[in-house]
Amino acid sequence: MENINFETTQNVELSSEKAGIGKRLIAVFIDLVVLIGASIFISWLISNTKVINPSYQFILFSFIFFSYNFFFELFYEGQSIGKISQKIKVVKENGESAGFWQYLIRALLRPVDYMFALGILVMVFNKKGQRLGDIAAKTIVIKTGETVNFNEIAMVTVEDSYTPLLSRPEAEKLSVKNIELIKQIVEEAENTNNYSLVGPLFNKVIMITDHQTELIPIDYLKRVIKDYSFYN
Repeated sequence: MENINFETTQNVELSSEKAGIGKRLIAVFIDLVVLIGASIFISWLISNTKVINPSYQFILFSFIFFSYNFFFELFYEGQSIGKISQKIKVVKENGESAGFWQYLIRALLRPVDYMFALGILVMVFNKKGQRLGDIAAKTIVIKTGETVNFNEIAMVTVEDSYTPLLSRPEAEKLSVKNIELIKQIVEEAENTNNYSLVGPLFNKVIMITDHQTELIPIDYLKRVIKDYSFYN
């Protein structure tokens, strides 16, 4: 299965396995079963209690079919009942959680995607597996629990009371690849007692972050790693 790579606004690279068409179709089928079951129950309730004029049933059912995915995805972090069962979810193209407008756009275009199975055709030829609603909303559907955060190797444990040396804007000038390189060189220097690369790296980090310090290079680089971990 093809992976989707994206980068967050904090320069953290993520990779996740996109949801296959099969899983998405099964999720749609399950959601339709839920909707049909709910509609039958509501229809029975209306006919027996007369709480709603039967002539309004079409409007009510249309609203239910439109709002079902929208409200589930909005309140269950990109998942409907079908998506929960298939362990897939909707996120933004950059991997962050989708929001109100993304879910609304997807809901509005869902009937178009259902028309002539247009959504399936678009998903087949779209490298990110997006239907029209996803393309318009700039969302993708991925497997839950499959996200791999490539900054895990670079991150270190930071206590809650930690006070960072760098400001957030300074730290965000660095990428996760920068931090991985810094950590690798720092560990190599301490393990081999060879600090020849520490000085040039220190100067490079100072230039990138534009943060001056009185710390010795090795201590400063360690703080940079902790600061980046703290903010991310």
